[in-house]
Amino acid sequence: MDRSALSTSLGLPWPFVGRDKELGVFSAALGTRGMRGVLIQGPAGAGKSRLGRECWDRGVGGGSPGLRITASAAAASVPLGALAHLLPPGVDLSDPPAVFRAAAASLASDDRDRPFLLLVDDVHLLDATSAMLLSQLMDAEALFLVATARDQVPMSEAVGAIDRADGLPRIDVTPLDCISTEDLLTAALGSVVEKRTVLALHDASGGNPLFLRELVLGAVERGELVSTDRVWRLTGRATATSRLVQGIETRLSGLPPASLGVLELLSLVEPAGVGELETPADEGTLELLERGGLIRVQRARRRITVTLAHPLYSEVLRDRLPPYRRRQTLGAHIERVVGRGARRHDDALRIATWQLSAGISADPGLLVQAAGLARYGHDYEQVLSLLEAVPEDRRTVATYLLEGEALYELGRFDEAEKRLAEAYRMATSDEDRAAITMERTQNLCWGTSELERALAVNVKARSRITDPGLRDALGVNEGAMRILAGRPEEGLAQLDDPGSAADERVRLYGLGMKVLGLAAVGRTAEAVELGRRAHEEHELAGEHLVIQHHTAALSALALAHAAAGDLESARLTAERGHQLAVSAGATQPGVWLAWGLARTHWLAGRLADARRWYAEALALARSEPVPIILRLAASGLAASSALLGDIVCAQDALEGFDGYPDFPFLTGEDRLGEAWLLASRGQLRASQEVVLRAADRARQAGYASSEMLLLTEAARMGAAPLVQDRLCELAKRCDGVFAAVRSRFATALSARDGGLLATASQELESMGALLLAAEAAAAAAHAFSQDGQSRAATRWAATAAALRERCQGASSPGFIFASPATPLTPRELEIALMASHGSSSKEIAALLVLSVRTVDNNLQHIYRKLGITSRTELNAGLGRR
Repeated sequence: MDRSALSTSLGLPWPFVGRDKELGVFSAALGTRGMRGVLIQGPAGAGKSRLGRECWDRGVGGGSPGLRITASAAAASVPLGALAHLLPPGVDLSDPPAVFRAAAASLASDDRDRPFLLLVDDVHLLDATSAMLLSQLMDAEALFLVATARDQVPMSEAVGAIDRADGLPRIDVTPLDCISTEDLLTAALGSVVEKRTVLALHDASGGNPLFLRELVLGAVERGELVSTDRVWRLTGRATATSRLVQGIETRLSGLPPASLGVLELLSLVEPAGVGELETPADEGTLELLERGGLIRVQRARRRITVTLAHPLYSEVLRDRLPPYRRRQTLGAHIERVVGRGARRHDDALRIATWQLSAGISADPGLLVQAAGLARYGHDYEQVLSLLEAVPEDRRTVATYLLEGEALYELGRFDEAEKRLAEAYRMATSDEDRAAITMERTQNLCWGTSELERALAVNVKARSRITDPGLRDALGVNEGAMRILAGRPEEGLAQLDDPGSAADERVRLYGLGMKVLGLAAVGRTAEAVELGRRAHEEHELAGEHLVIQHHTAALSALALAHAAAGDLESARLTAERGHQLAVSAGATQPGVWLAWGLARTHWLAGRLADARRWYAEALALARSEPVPIILRLAASGLAASSALLGDIVCAQDALEGFDGYPDFPFLTGEDRLGEAWLLASRGQLRASQEVVLRAADRARQAGYASSEMLLLTEAARMGAAPLVQDRLCELAKRCDGVFAAVRSRFATALSARDGGLLATASQELESMGALLLAAEAAAAAAHAFSQDGQSRAATRWAATAAALRERCQGASSPGFIFASPATPLTPRELEIALMASHGSSSKEIAALLVLSVRTVDNNLQHIYRKLGITSRTELNAGLGRR
């Protein structure tokens, strides 16, 4: 859909989400005798009118008669102007009792259990006469009122009487939470919305549906909200549209100068302590602004802070401030904070930021101190902004190191390498050389994907350092890189005791990388135990030490849980980590956790969820960028799409695949997309060859967990006899339930033993591997059928169908055994699958190196065995959806 068409569709009424509790209050009131209605209250744009319409629609849809009216200032100028629709023609308005009787008669319903529903939008605008008539009709139980009213708006005495009426419960429309915001965005845009985009739009809108809609429309029109790999991403900042700006400026207009001065100051410095605002505003001004819903006053421990009530207020106020006023306002505030002692731990950062914003010359030492504080908060954009203001002659090795790290974290890898290499040339101490080498190799390894170069840089630096502790630190770094470089056993040997490293940053990095290594080689119990410890220590250290965000440790722990077969723990760990990483702006961990979530859903057989997260991981890896994960994310997206029957998406996911860095970590898993795309087209032998070669690569690299995963995929594609022995060997070497169950699954498939397959299905289901369990159950049903055990066959066919329903639309070759009464030979199966995907006999013959006549003969045999007569019936005959 092009941008203009999308804007048009978004201009239509949006889906209604996130108000189940409020609708429940309405339904309960409507079904309770003595209840006279509901009053829906909330701020402008919160969705009061929409909720009122939904309530009214539900009541009328249930059989109640009803009428909708909207009160307005214009109608309020005429007595009963808003309620004219309720009155029959010719009623004498000068006779109030007659007016009441006529209105009551017009609302009378033959069904006393279905009262007349009257929706009054903006009830606070009713004229006094109309409000009085409504009160009388409610008292007489002549109607059930659904009224909406804006918060913080004065009501007349007559309207206030409605508000105070008995049997009229109030429904407060609060802002949408982040989950409801995501549901609304997904429904409105028609596909997945990246979590970071959800958070940005939620924060910018404050959960206000009207503001959210305007922000989305504006971002679409500017081309800054785009769909990449079927994931919506915000590429710019969530900015107010002209309509939103006008609405906010209307609300700000007419404020007294003192109030406006407080709001302008807050737009530049929020959050601010109450004490910092005492000079420009007296307590009465703050109270007035809080009552008017323009500021929020919050208490955190012993400190009371003030912020603007909505993020968009800040944008509008800042944009309309002339430069001289900005400078004047900030300058005065800086003097005030400094005069009070600037005792807060982050005052250096605040003051330096205000000075830069105001164009005031800042002290270089203060800028460097502030940059360090920004680094502590993982705000790398601010780190660069602050360091750029430091004069060249005041820069040091430490500032270059800080700048290089920020550039790396922001995905500007080439710039980071130049800065860090320059810092290394300037270094004069072992401490500086070691610190720079650690950061530089991080950039080369995780950034530019130059693992061998990173290892060479580390070895060279280590040879020049004499301090034993620093040499050990670089040894930990080298061991970590060997785990990633396809030499996990060597790496684990070098990481034998990373917990003894003197440098806490190095120690925690080593622990995390050891978790990955242990999980990769199949020592999953150790990996999980160490992963829990590593995260606990990392989280605690984050309170006093500037290190990588602690969610990186959760990423490693989630991978360890998955390798062990504890898929639920893997999912919960990855979900928690991803939420924290996105909230903190921790880019690299966020991408890896998105991929980890996808991989966990893939192992669990929840393919729609897997595709959703693979798509987000791929979109993030392309944009941030995090190139080392591109192949894994693209392959996973292609594989999950292929098994969902979306061949176009699978093909699109692999476009440009060969141009992505061939990073060694978890080698082989990056071929899953190609293999399942081939299998989905019916080319089973070709898919088996791809996945078996991939498993051999994993074996040579020593990644036992990846090899087991790949060999299991081969078994699912029909190669169980070829892989069962190797899976048995691996099950003896590797711990964790997944290793043993995979071996039994392949052995049962190879033997076509119904009992063994049924047991494998139960084991797989108990650990949450639903798709494998469904395929094992389908194969068990087929085996029992072949053995003449019809009752067992029926039972396991039903089990397979039930499990398949939980796999979100999955379709794989394993399910073809669930329906045909007569088995196909492997060759017939391959031809049948290819033909079912639309391949001609000539195309099949070319791919399988057969004659066209042989292909046609095989198709005739297939039709007879499946009880069908043509290609068009193949999908049904094969039991495919």
